[in-house]
Parts: sequence; structure tokens; C-alpha cells
Amino acid sequence: MINFTFENYLQQDSAMRIDEALEIYNGIMGQADKEDEDFRTLWEDLIDEASKYVIVRSKWALQTQDERISVDASRSAQHNAYMSTLEPMIRYVYKKSDQDFEWGNLLGDRKKNRKRWGDFAGYLLLFNTLGNR
Repeated sequence: MINFTFENYLQQDSAMRIDEALEIYNGIMGQADKEDEDFRTLWEDLIDEASKYVIVRSKWALQTQDERISVDASRSAQHNAYMSTLEPMIRYVYKKSDQDFEWGNLLGDRKKNRKRWGDFAGYLLLFNTLGNR
């Protein structure tokens, strides 16, 4: 059974609040040149990898222990692939930015905040989906 509440999630170590995620998303979208081919390529790669990771992560709660064991390595690999597309996006936006970049620190260090980076994948898809309405 799935016993998720957003309030319980927020009590977890390194949980990302929705306002923090939105600040990161708005930082990317507000400071990037959306007509630039480099941005478009980075964005497409980021959305593709985040989508793949979120699908794997969403199924986790529905899987048996044996199923989790069998997919754990691929789940971790997918998480790494997603993070490997987020990093260049952040670097791209930072280089192009002439504004405040404090939002760039909200994710934290990639190695120390692995779960937080993963959480952002879900938020990223949420905001992107709503933005495409």
C-alpha cells in the first residue's frame, strides 16, 4: 500500500519544497535563451532523461522487494543519466545569466544531495507539463 502525503515527504531529510523547485525551474526558464539551439538541445535531453527517471521512480512503491532488487542498478543508472543532463543545463544558464544566480544553489552538491536532485526531476516534469497546457 502507498502511504504518501506531501507533508510527510517535507519532513524527510533534504526534501525539496515546491517553492524551491519552482525557483530553480523559473531560474532556468527565465535566464535561458529559448531560441538558442544549445539550450533547446540541453532542454530536450533534460526532459527526456527526467521522464525516464520519474517513470522508474514512480513504479518503485508498487514493486515487490525482488522486483526492486532486479531494477535497482538500472534505476541508479537512470538517476545518474538524468543528473548528467541537469548539470550542463545549469552551467549553460549560469554562463548566459546576467542576473542573480542564487537559485542555482538550491539543489546543493550533486553527490551530497542525490535525493534532492532526483526530487527535482518530478517537479521539473510537473512544471513543464503545466507550462505546455
